[in-house]
Amino acid sequence: MRDIQDIITWQEDGTPFSEVFSDIYFSKAQGFDEKSHVFINGNNLPERFKTAGNFTIIEAGFGTGLNFLLTLKHWQELAPKDAVLKYIGFEQYPMSQIQIIKSLEKWRGELPQFDQFIECYSTLKVADKVFNCNINNCSLRLHLGDINSSILLLNDQADAWFLDGFSPAKNPQMWSDKLLAQMPRLTKAGGSFATYSAAGWLREKLRQQGFLVQKAKGFANKKAMNKGVFQSE
Repeated sequence: MRDIQDIITWQEDGTPFSEVFSDIYFSKAQGFDEKSHVFINGNNLPERFKTAGNFTIIEAGFGTGLNFLLTLKHWQELAPKDAVLKYIGFEQYPMSQIQIIKSLEKWRGELPQFDQFIECYSTLKVADKVFNCNINNCSLRLHLGDINSSILLLNDQADAWFLDGFSPAKNPQMWSDKLLAQMPRLTKAGGSFATYSAAGWLREKLRQQGFLVQKAKGFANKKAMNKGVFQSE
């Protein structure tokens, strides 16, 4: 695994940029709203959380942890008090604690569990294969390394997927046939997915895996995104 200090550089406006994939993690100006539009609203989570029992989310591409913290914010505000959120993330190139703070500092005041997460994340080591963190009624399990290998060992079933591993052109291994073929096994009936990618080939591959897929309105100037629901036999 590469040294975490070699992974991130910063653009002039403070936007985090991946040196591995030659792409930004999100827009520094609009990242909070973009992530909310695509992953939170794309999976209809605010409405679903209101009546949730236990709920599982699988994220391909943990990155800065912004999706996790946004999800946790909505969960704490909306879910029944006795409900439990299980959040499973995959990340081959984990950021350092300092890099995450720098990436998300702008939205610190809008993310109630930010400090708890940072304190917990500070114990992550580069050599870790799996990192666990518990915050209130949420358990985070972060798998570190190649998702195409580690996902084969997963037995959890998702209520929702966040497919957020940079664009398929920049990071094709995160969108491999091998990975997509695991989604039916790891998705509950009626489970959903959302992604910023609007690729037509991705819609077709997910349809072949049993998802009812639709092209939806993208965020801001991006015309479209993909989202869908798993149709179990």
